[in-house]
Amino acid sequence: MATGRPSRTVRPCAASLPSSPPRWPPPPSPPPAAPPPPTPARAPAARPDARSHPAGPRRY
Repeated sequence: MATGRPSRTVRPCAASLPSSPPRWPPPPSPPPAAPPPPTPARAPAARPDARSHPAGPRRY
């Protein structure tokens, strides 16, 4: 900015090679999503314990 030149001259790589692939290798594919944990026996989804938790098991 101090030199007053456009940003195109500061970073010619991005301006002259807009469609070229990046130099660094692509990031590794994310690991497969882990299976959801088993539902706890204390608060089964089919029978929410509204007495102790008014909001239901959703608050967990």
